Amino acid sequence: MEEVITSFDKILLLTKEETKAVPIGEADEDDVHERFKTALVGKMLTIEPFNREAFKQTI
Repeated sequence: MEEVITSFDKILLLTKEETKAVPIGEADEDDVHERFKTALVGKMLTIEPFNREAFKQTI
């Protein structure tokens, strides 16, 4: 997880408000790790309009 935070720091410009940490408890941490196992982050590099819902269903 630390390496993900480090790589985001290199490409994101955050305000002071956005850099504040949100504390989570141990029980929450397990839930977060479970949900991130199936998370997908990406960006469509197109100037053409596309149906976001259809894209999400296809992916």
